[in-house]
Formats: sequence, C-alpha cells, structure tokens
Amino acid sequence: MDLNELLIWNNIQQDLQDAEEDLIIGREVLLKRDPFNTLSDRKFIQNFRLTKELCREVIDLVTPFIEQPNRRSALPVKLKVLAALKFYGFGSYQEITGSNAYIGISQASVSRSIEDVTNALNEPEIMNAWIHFPRNMEELESVRTRFYEKYHFPGVIGCIDCTHIAIIAPPVNHPIYPEHIYVNRKHYHSLNVQLICDCDLKIMNINAQFPGSTHDAHIWRTSRVSQVMEGIYRRDPGNVFFLIGDS
Repeated sequence: MDLNELLIWNNIQQDLQDAEEDLIIGREVLLKRDPFNTLSDRKFIQNFRLTKELCREVIDLVTPFIEQPNRRSALPVKLKVLAALKFYGFGSYQEITGSNAYIGISQASVSRSIEDVTNALNEPEIMNAWIHFPRNMEELESVRTRFYEKYHFPGVIGCIDCTHIAIIAPPVNHPIYPEHIYVNRKHYHSLNVQLICDCDLKIMNINAQFPGSTHDAHIWRTSRVSQVMEGIYRRDPGNVFFLIGDS
C-alpha cells in the first residue's frame, strides 16, 4: 500500500468513526444533552475549541464572577460558558450558536451568556493571572531563552502585531467617540488591537484602546510596553524585540 492509498484509507476510517459517533450522540443527546458526557474528547474540541479539562477550568474560574441562577429557568454557569466558547471559536451568529444541539437556548440568552462570561474573563483577578508581560529580568530572560531554544532566534522576547476587530458603528455625532475615527483602511468599523505573544503563542499583552483608523506604529509608540522595552534596551542592547506583521 503506497502513501496515497494509506492516506485515503485513514480518511475513510476517520469518516466512519465520525459517523458512528454522530449516531451514538444522536441517541444519547435526547436523553441527556451534556457534551461532557456525550462527546468524545476530539469532538468536544471541534465544538468548543478547548479540551474538556480546560473547559472545566474556565467554568471554575468564572463561576465566582457570574450571578448564580436563583430560579429553575435560569441558565447554569456551565451552559453560559459553553455558549460563549462556541461563539468565540466560530464567530457565528448568536441565533445559530444557540441552536446548537448541545446548547439549545435563544439568541437573547446567547447574548447574555457572552456578556456574562466575557465580563468575568476581564476581571483583573483572572486576566492578570493569565495575561502579563515579563514582570522582571528573570522572567524576561526565561522567555528569551525559550525563543532561542525553540526557533534559534537570539534576543527575541516577543512577537507583536495589530489586528482589526470589527465593531458596530457608533453614532455619527457622538461627542467623545465620533463614528469616523473607527473606519479603518479597509473601510469598515473596527478597533485596532495590538497583541504580543511568546514563543508558545501565549498572549503576554493586549492593547485595545485605539479605534480602527489608528496606525500600528502609533499604538506601539504610546504603549507602556514600548517604554519598558526602551528602558531595557538602554541597559542591555542584547535584548531585541522583533516586530512581526505587515504594518
């Protein structure tokens, strides 16, 4: 059996496995619509972008910051997290997200779930624990060493780029946030968000304060990380910060 035949056979086996799982799920979901029980690990990741273990960790993290249900019809925190993860992972319409077999809630409930989970994840106790730039020279040196060990680039401590996040246009005559400053170079309304990650693609810094018309270079120049890097470079020119992107 040559390589092409082997790949075709593997694909057939995978399709058969998927079909078998779908049949099992179709029967079980009518009895208990809980993806933690009815989905395989691989299918769970396909649906929610996280492993079951990591999803449970997210649920535990946000639970203290989300109002607990006090009536039978209220959504449990677990379902809110699943709805939010589904929306985060696929960016689909909220109504389509809610109609998923493992969620099954209205568009309005999806909207409230996304808001609740997003606000919880933005709590300083959660965000600062997971997203932070190296806080001292020891942490910075550790990041730099890992970059070199993994990619053999000397002196790199982070990768940076900006990305446009589409938003609904604000009112044209808003006194503080006029509509026109959010129109980016591709002619749609957005925030220009700067992100910095380490060699494992873990986000170390986010700056989402600027409208879509702002140039990437301006965001970098006015960021706190830029000031920190200038100070580090003056003390140790061996620290190089690579800017990766097409800005």
